[in-house]
Amino acid sequence: TSPTVVVLHVTLPGFSLDNITVAMRRGHKVHIVADSYGAEGGHFEKLVSLGSGVSSAAPRAEFDGVCLKVYVQRR
Repeated sequence: TSPTVVVLHVTLPGFSLDNITVAMRRGHKVHIVADSYGAEGGHFEKLVSLGSGVSSAAPRAEFDGVCLKVYVQRR
């Protein structure tokens, strides 16, 4: 987190980039959804409220196979 961006760190072992969705929702919330299919399938969903100090523009995300980093611009 910095003066210009908020960074969220989410640990998602067992998930693949193709099955992770990150989006902004009304009320300055980040919605993260991840699904894993197969014998050990799983589902992760989190809605994080960041308050009015962040932009409603689409967030940027990076995933290294375990940790998802979501970058949301501040206003």
